[in-house]
Amino acid sequence: MKTFGGKEVVVTQEDIDERADASSAFVSEIRTSSVLTIHGSADTTVDVENAKMYDESIPRHTLKIIEGGDHNFNGLKFVGEIVVSIAEFIQSASKNGNRHVNIPRYGGNPFSQ
Repeated sequence: MKTFGGKEVVVTQEDIDERADASSAFVSEIRTSSVLTIHGSADTTVDVENAKMYDESIPRHTLKIIEGGDHNFNGLKFVGEIVVSIAEFIQSASKNGNRHVNIPRYGGNPFSQ
């Protein structure tokens, strides 16, 4: 059992399976958008292997692993590296003629925006 914002949160196997199914469904649909994933190597909330799976599954995917970064990138410790990664990604996508840069939001479907 975990706490979030001082409240106890119960996550069932059904919750986990539902989230995994939704995530897999929208990932398999991404074919033309450029996608950037920035993930911390020390993230204990979401395993870095998930980011690597996205990297293998999405054709125009860029994966940036922040060495030593946790789930929240240790507050502002890595903000410079993150900003540079985002800027380089946008520059690269623009140079390759891709004007469709996908920014998925946690728990949402990027295609519904």
